[in-house]
Amino acid sequence: MTHEELIEHAQSDYNESRTVSKFGSLYFTTTGQHRMTLCKFLDLEKVTVQINEYTFDQEKFNAYQARKKFVKQLLDRGLISEELLESEIMSFEHGISLNIRGVFIMMGDQIFDGLINLYDGLSTNKVLITFESLIYGKPSTFNNDVRSQSDLLQFKYFLRKCKAELLSDV
Repeated sequence: MTHEELIEHAQSDYNESRTVSKFGSLYFTTTGQHRMTLCKFLDLEKVTVQINEYTFDQEKFNAYQARKKFVKQLLDRGLISEELLESEIMSFEHGISLNIRGVFIMMGDQIFDGLINLYDGLSTNKVLITFESLIYGKPSTFNNDVRSQSDLLQFKYFLRKCKAELLSDV
């Protein structure tokens, strides 16, 4: 090929355009890599490309990290099964839906630490559990949407019951 034919080849779109992904100030070629390399070797100063720009969302990343930590804490305590897929647990914008010992619960992000602290501090006194079962009934009658500290306190009996069952399984 002549120099001009090489330039024309490097700048053509063929079946797909040259595409780069932009992360911050960095560009990564995603399609048309060979033609982009040819442009570089031909010392072309300008090349037309399609740019897919991605911005890092610190808030979403922090929420994801908090959820990941919370899920690990629940796993460590035996409250959820390792069989749950991360995509199933992390599916809502401001909370997660979990299957805790057979009961599905929607949990708000803001109560993660409170739930772990409450659970860790609970006693497994059988007399207290029997008394609370008379007051609160079966887990299916609970408010399964736990988003505040007051919701969490209403959820205390269920957590105490779970902890007692887990300790008796050992």
